[in-house]
Amino acid sequence: STLYSSDLFGVAATTLERRLQAAGGGDPVVALINGAEGDVSFAWYAQDRPTLLRIAERVEDGIRRALAAATTFAQPNVTYATTRVALGNQCAQGGEQLAWTPSSPMPGAATICGAEDGRSCLPAWFTHEGTRGTRSGRFGVKLGALDPHIGHWRLLPFSITRLIVRGIPSATEVPLGIYRVGPLTLIGLPGEFTTVLAMRIRDAVTRALPSPRSTTVLTTGLTNGYAYYFATAEEYERQHYEGSGTMFGPAVGAVLIDRYATLARSVPPTPAPPVERSFHHTCGLPNEFVVTRLA
Repeated sequence: STLYSSDLFGVAATTLERRLQAAGGGDPVVALINGAEGDVSFAWYAQDRPTLLRIAERVEDGIRRALAAATTFAQPNVTYATTRVALGNQCAQGGEQLAWTPSSPMPGAATICGAEDGRSCLPAWFTHEGTRGTRSGRFGVKLGALDPHIGHWRLLPFSITRLIVRGIPSATEVPLGIYRVGPLTLIGLPGEFTTVLAMRIRDAVTRALPSPRSTTVLTTGLTNGYAYYFATAEEYERQHYEGSGTMFGPAVGAVLIDRYATLARSVPPTPAPPVERSFHHTCGLPNEFVVTRLA
């Protein structure tokens, strides 16, 4: 599209809002939020308008069927905790040793070749998914996107990519947020997180919450900010598109797991909704009243 577009989520949300308004009046708002979709692609056939409309219709139809069987809760209590976390020069416990993130970001070779659903025009011999360098410093096996190389070997003693990237404004810190909305806990992920990394973050948050059994924990992607891709250390090691686009090295996933768990401990538990009680006596039914002694 030559214009900025909300893509199939925008089409599905707008269509559903109009149908709900026609059916029940009012001014309904439909919000569709990505989950951990860093390594997930829709089942598209061609990246064109007919395909977009066809998939959006399927999404919208699925939501309408889900709404027909959904339970609702009115005026939910909301509590939350937010913070900002630096990505460079951060430490996390990785296995039996401490792991550090690099001081600045760097895209890898596979970043410029594109993902499976959107290859660039660069020839395969120039760069491809899985292009890795020799292990070096906090970037591990990542080979800079613009570094000339032969096989695993960089031809220059320094990284051209790092020199160029340092002169480009980039996200060096990200906002983290955890929100408890009624029976739900939403984790805001500021980027495109792979499904496995998001699962590990969700598990860490669930363990750290004050009352984890009373809530369902969900991850919401591209929330509050955007710092490109985030992959696990294992995915980073392969240097496919997602690992290559993880800008702050293999340890950044472990850093965020640790920071999210710390943040979860500070989320206030949602107060129980008030219970309406009737003190009117109904003939034939015994009523019990609790008398509280006032000091």
